Amino acid sequence: MTSLGEGMDKELIRDYELDIIVKAWRDEPFRLQLLKDPKKAIEKEFDIKVPNDMKISVHEENENSLHLIVPSVPSNFTADELSDKELKDIIGGVMATGHLALFPQSEERARIRLLQRENEQLQKMVAKLQKDLLDLENQVVKS
Repeated sequence: MTSLGEGMDKELIRDYELDIIVKAWRDEPFRLQLLKDPKKAIEKEFDIKVPNDMKISVHEENENSLHLIVPSVPSNFTADELSDKELKDIIGGVMATGHLALFPQSEERARIRLLQRENEQLQKMVAKLQKDLLDLENQVVKS
């Protein structure tokens, strides 16, 4: 059995998360054991030793329930300079991967915002040109 070590970073167990879900969808006895005793089910199925100090909670959603997980704020992270959209993108990445992905520093974020604004302006210009072209085509057809 592979030991993950006491006090291991919980991100390592997240590497198994999709495998655990796939197994639970395909194997009813495993799903039931996972709901009853997550550590034991995971250790047995994936041949790993989950540290004693790690709590694993498994909740099953259905049509009438929704479980929201609020990730903890990493100790080396500040959100002060980020817009709500940027923060949502980062939180979405954390939730999807379980990892705080590298994100641009403040100067890079300013450059990204500038490029996003330029991109929006270009998209508006393209839309106007497409409309103008359509109008010209309609005029040609009428004449």
